[in-house]
Amino acid sequence: MMEEDPLFESRSPPGSSSPINSSPSRAPSPAQPAGWSATVIVLMALVLVFGALCGLYSFSSSTGAASTLHADDPRIRYTGRFWFEERIAQFSWPMTQMTISFTKTRQLSVQLHAPDQGARFRISLNGRLLRYFEVRKSGRYELVTGIEPAESYSLTLVKVSEDFSRSGATGVASLARFEADEGVEWLEVITPLLARRLEFIGDSDTCLLYT
Repeated sequence: MMEEDPLFESRSPPGSSSPINSSPSRAPSPAQPAGWSATVIVLMALVLVFGALCGLYSFSSSTGAASTLHADDPRIRYTGRFWFEERIAQFSWPMTQMTISFTKTRQLSVQLHAPDQGARFRISLNGRLLRYFEVRKSGRYELVTGIEPAESYSLTLVKVSEDFSRSGATGVASLARFEADEGVEWLEVITPLLARRLEFIGDSDTCLLYT
């Protein structure tokens, strides 16, 4: 049931007990020309269509350089054991890593879900170690800032801590997305894969815990 707007309810003039609409002295409304209602409806429809087309154009033009890169995007190179659920990358093993390449931004951040006992990560940019940081709670973490937007970069994010809880999903970390400035261009990973690899299998000492 549609409710009437109180601004358009009938009002009685001061000193009168009858509404304005029932006053016999009110001048009759001028006759509306034939087809007037249909013309208004057509104009309103055209306005709505025009607005929808403008919104569609704006969306299509902005998706070419979206400011977010979701975890299930094939332009992210994953190394290690990951599993995906609802566009979220989940992982727990140490030395699991994610590499992305990008340009046209001055900063880069990441949305991470923290395990119950936290996690420690290492950031490398163009093959050079930047820093380590800890994730104690879920949220947005700044990775790099103040970089030259005209340059191209390759960033690798590595989990260097173990799953200390060892209790189901409580020790699992999750990656939701990377975020950058509007206009960022996400690239295919420019860091070449190594032709040969050496794998260590053993305990925490063998896999170089915390390095």
